[in-house]
This record gives sequence, structure tokens and C-alpha cells, in this order.
Amino acid sequence: MTWLAWRQHRGQVAVAVLALSALSIVLVLSGIHITAVYRAALATGRPSNSCGDLGPQVFAGDGFFFDIVTLTLAAPLLIGMFWGAPLVAREIDQSTHKLIWTQTVTRRRWLTVKVTWAVMAAVVWGAVVAALVTWWSGPENAIDCTRFYPGQFDVQGIAPVGYCLFAVTLGVAAGTVIRRTIPALAATVAVFAGVRVLITEFVRQRFIPPVTTALPPGPHPSLLKQNVWTLSAHTLVQAGHVVSHPTIPRGCRGRAHFSCLSSAGLRQIVTYQPGSRYWAFQGIEFGVYALLSIGLIWLSFWWISRRDA
Repeated sequence: MTWLAWRQHRGQVAVAVLALSALSIVLVLSGIHITAVYRAALATGRPSNSCGDLGPQVFAGDGFFFDIVTLTLAAPLLIGMFWGAPLVAREIDQSTHKLIWTQTVTRRRWLTVKVTWAVMAAVVWGAVVAALVTWWSGPENAIDCTRFYPGQFDVQGIAPVGYCLFAVTLGVAAGTVIRRTIPALAATVAVFAGVRVLITEFVRQRFIPPVTTALPPGPHPSLLKQNVWTLSAHTLVQAGHVVSHPTIPRGCRGRAHFSCLSSAGLRQIVTYQPGSRYWAFQGIEFGVYALLSIGLIWLSFWWISRRDA
């Protein structure tokens, strides 16, 4: 059965290996260059320039590589579309399942082998891509201090592995239930995008209750350097009313107006997730998608063994 699975999907494996090889070459070569420029900039500048000022110097002319890294956001979805969705749906579309299910191999074993290899391939592929992007993003994380923010968070660490796992199992479940390849592809795209937006925009920030603190008005680079994820920032007057456009006291000009605002009793209320929680959030998000994946695998097996019995 394993040999049959390999024969059926070796073309997809070859395409995935070629794509991963090309991505690895691009990211490794550009990453080595960016890291060298970053270290040279630190050697000739001040370490306090991190979190902002070194960006134009280090990343000048590297926009193409940033676009490639951003495009890796779509990698899990592609895995779900072209690995997961056709896995069962194509067999039913082409009626080859009828021959397979009348042999000595049970449908449960047939699905177990196919799903196991698909999941392993997706996890390994996603882990390699995530490791490459995390390493490549090292200078950017040090300079911009935004690895906790949506977009950066979604392509680094272990969370992308969870996305790949969820995408491939979602594709398998969609193909098992819908039984047609093209509709299964469409359903995979719609559900994956919907779940990702829901968790990224509304659920992730509530994994752990955020921290709320009152700070003097103005920028706070020391807070930024902690890689915090700022959720909201308001200015609060002493009376307890939030004001969008506070009146600057007479005599405040230029950079001094922040001190004047502070002297007038205004405080900036900041709600954020501390940077120390970054890996906890990565682990929670991976766990959420892993649990969803387990549920989808169970649905696929139940549908094949019960509904198609």
C-alpha cells in the first residue's frame, strides 16, 4: 500500500522538493548577505539604533526577498489544495476507489496510509520553510522588533507547521465529504482562509489576557525593544475620559509637547502582549490547529468507514 501511495503521488513530491530547493537557495543566499550587512552596520553604528534606524541601511534593495518571504504565507494553503483535497476526491472522481476497496486492503488501512504520508510530508515541508524564514528574519526581528505582529508571527516559529497540518487534513476531509476534486479545492480555500482570519484577527490576542498599563504620552522605545505586540493605545485624562485629540497646553512646541501633556496629567493607556509570551503564543496556536487537524482526520475516517460502508 505504501508503494502504491508513492507511485500515485511521486509527481507531487517531486514538485514540492524542487520548490523547496529553489526557496532554500534564494533565502540562504540572501540571508547570508543581509546578515553580513546587518553585522557591519552594528559594528559601525550604535546598538541603540536597533528597532528602527538601521532598517533602510540593512535592507536597501532587498524588497524582492521580503516579497518572497511574505508569499510563504500561502504555502500551507497550496499544500491543502494540491496535496490534501485530491487525496481522496480524485480517487472517487476517477472511480479507482471501487477497485481498491474490493481488494484485501481495507478502506481504513487505505486511508491510514495515504493520510499518514500526506501529513508527514506536509509537516516536514512546513517545518523546513518555517525554519528558513525564521533564520532569514533574524536581522529584521532585531531591527524592527515586530516578530509578534500578525504577518511576521504567521511565517516564523512553529505556527506555520500547524497551518500546514491543518491545511492538508482540511483538504482530505473536504475531498472525503464532497467527493469531487474541484469543489473540494474551493471548499479548502474558503474554510482555510476563514479559519485563519478568524483566529488571527479575533482569537489570537485572547490566548492570554493582555497587559494594560498607563505610560506618559509619547513614543516608548524601551517597550518596543521588548518585542511587544501592541493591541491598542489611548490617551486618558485625569478625569478618566478617553480623548482622541487632546488639547496641547499653550507653550508646548515641537518635541517638548509630550512633556507638557504629561505635566498636564494626561496618560497613555497601552494594552499589549509582552514579548516574553511569544513562544507561548506560538505553542498555543500550533496546538489549536493540531486539535482542528485531529478532528478533521476523525471526520475523514468516520465518513469513509460509516457513510461509505
